[in-house]
Amino acid sequence: PPGQPPGQPPGQPPGQPPGQPPGQPPGQPPGQPPGQPPGQPPGQPPGPQPASQPRPQPLAPPPSPLPASAPNSSGFVLRSPEVTNGGTLPVEYTGDGAGSTLPLEWSGAPAGTKTFALLMHHLDPAGITKWYWILYNLPATVMSLPKNVTGQGVLGSNFQGRAGYQPPHSKGPGAKTYVLTLYALSSALDIRGPVESVNYNTMLSAMQGKVLASTDLSVVYNRTGAADEPRPGPPPRDRAKPNN
Repeated sequence: PPGQPPGQPPGQPPGQPPGQPPGQPPGQPPGQPPGQPPGQPPGQPPGPQPASQPRPQPLAPPPSPLPASAPNSSGFVLRSPEVTNGGTLPVEYTGDGAGSTLPLEWSGAPAGTKTFALLMHHLDPAGITKWYWILYNLPATVMSLPKNVTGQGVLGSNFQGRAGYQPPHSKGPGAKTYVLTLYALSSALDIRGPVESVNYNTMLSAMQGKVLASTDLSVVYNRTGAADEPRPGPPPRDRAKPNN
């Protein structure tokens, strides 16, 4: 046709590149539907698209609680001359007896230990942790505690909200297991506030990142024929200097 450049196929509009289908706007890649903006992927509806939203990231898991027993590859061992691990706690160390604190000794603390912390707890049938004894900032040179210890370390509270050792009463019939855990720590614990505020969770939080090793001593007490109500026992004894 007149005015059509040589070599341009018949019916090809002037200015349209050879090989581009008729009706395809100039500059639009072949195969892209008419009206699809250049650079927009085929199959995406014409027109501006909403800005892509970032995919939600999963929340980081909460910090794990301190394990009851940290790795113990060093041979760190806690024991008592009064009871073996898993053995029966003598009545003298319970609320049915004198309520004395158990004599303890340990060995095998890892290199770098600066202080020790001692926690005694029991997990009741409802899964609630009750703690009976907290003693911390024991110097690394201390390797034992005598019966009815005084003047060693810093005292925390018991689950009754009072300072000192709370002798177990083993409420209800059946054997109950109480766990004494000794932690070897890389530094002293800086815990402020009244001694009554130093509870089990306070200790677990304060020890995060400082536990080099830990060791457990489990003891069992069974109040044969006990009813659901606890028998009266001696009050807790304050056997270490209070927290300042």
